[in-house]
Amino acid sequence: MQIIFYKCHSGDAKYEVVLFEQANRIGGVWNYPAGCEENLEKDPASPFYSRMYKNMRTNLPTDLMCLEGFPFPQGSRSYCDVQTVNNYLEGYAKHFHLSEHIKLSHRIVNIAPQIGDKENTRVAAIGPRWTVTYEDLQQSSETSEIFDAVLICTGKYHSPYIPEISGLKHYRGPILHSSEYRDPEQFRTKTVLVIGGGPSATDITTDMATTAQQIIVAKRKIGSLFHNNQLPNVLETTMPKTFNEKEVVLEDGFVPCLSTRMAFPLLVALVPITPLLDCQVKYFKAILDGQVQLPSTDDMLLYNASDYHRRTSDPKGSPRQVAHGLPEEAAWAYLNELGKEAGFDPYDPVVPQLTKAAFEAIFSGNPAYKEHLLHRIDANSFKHIKATA
Repeated sequence: MQIIFYKCHSGDAKYEVVLFEQANRIGGVWNYPAGCEENLEKDPASPFYSRMYKNMRTNLPTDLMCLEGFPFPQGSRSYCDVQTVNNYLEGYAKHFHLSEHIKLSHRIVNIAPQIGDKENTRVAAIGPRWTVTYEDLQQSSETSEIFDAVLICTGKYHSPYIPEISGLKHYRGPILHSSEYRDPEQFRTKTVLVIGGGPSATDITTDMATTAQQIIVAKRKIGSLFHNNQLPNVLETTMPKTFNEKEVVLEDGFVPCLSTRMAFPLLVALVPITPLLDCQVKYFKAILDGQVQLPSTDDMLLYNASDYHRRTSDPKGSPRQVAHGLPEEAAWAYLNELGKEAGFDPYDPVVPQLTKAAFEAIFSGNPAYKEHLLHRIDANSFKHIKATA
């Protein structure tokens, strides 16, 4: 979102924008640096930091991932690899002259409001100015600057999450989070227990199935992730009931797994739809420009609490673990609301159609969906050529 934010503001002389990035390169989670297979670094500032794996391809087509005003190169596959996305982001930054405004290898230490600040600012209507303290990681020095407004663009794929499972702490075998998964070769001839049933679990299982002896996928979801026995070395079963030192206990029996590697997929796996980011940035600028007036803090907190209660208490609503999500129809209503309040067209008519087709492909149970051609033709139409397994 950082580079979208700068591009949106760069043509407006009222704003001087500075972007802070703790990594030594742009690209965020789309970086797959040399050496990351051997160095599973958890510090985002490390030159080996990555949240990708070697054979990963996007689970949404490029026409839903491209940023406004800058399409992917002609001839790109609908579902492209990590390097293609990384090259695209670098090309975007170069095309819109963003690089000179990005402070790489700079980590934010603290952000504090200027309480009692009487300075007249252009954005006083949305709150105080802010003191931002940041560290230059290459020079090991700290600096503080005052900014009129701050937009936090840290993303949602930063911290790995492993759920609490009874007995897991007693298990003596290796445990791997999906963010540490790199290459299927490390699982050659092994038995692997994958816990989770979302798109990350499906993608990683498909990748590992080329080398692993057997993969056991334990999930909450009813129904098969892989139709027609397309992956004969994959067994789908229930979520673990408990663990002991050598075994996992499932609802339907024991599985010996002392030599098994366990992989926990990411909690949220779908790539953000770029129109969502574009609209949020435009709306934020409209607030700074004074076109949109925010409700009071109390009103916003009250609305959030009421909305969360509605989502979790309604029998037809969302389970608590995904209550923060935005269902498809609600997402388009949300973007339409942003566009109406801030005075912009949120998306072309083809975008919801293309999104629906892309999500249907993800949950189709066909591991070959990433070989599909899913391509936007114009503002109103797209073509979808399906691949066979």
